Amino acid sequence: MLCFLTFVATFLVTRGITRLIRAGRGPFRNLVTSSGTHIHHSVPGIILLIVGAFIAVATAGLGVWFGIAAVMIGAGVSLVLDEFALILHLQDVYWQEQGRISIDAIR
Repeated sequence: MLCFLTFVATFLVTRGITRLIRAGRGPFRNLVTSSGTHIHHSVPGIILLIVGAFIAVATAGLGVWFGIAAVMIGAGVSLVLDEFALILHLQDVYWQEQGRISIDAIR
């Protein structure tokens, strides 16, 4: 349940932040690396998934670590699925009609 609740909360917050960025406001707007590369939120999502999965396997359901792993996995899955269209089409279609598949994948 902790994983699911984190998934939903992360998805709502992420969609809210991306709408603010699109409007030219909010955190993370114009965030690029020194090389000019834009880091999409699927990148930290994949990192959270990997680390959370390793923690879950290593702790085998032991106490607070398993809860931490659940939160990391829930947030990671949400961030990756929110950019599912980008991964599928291998181009930034987040705000285009093809980007709708990200929402459909989560339903």
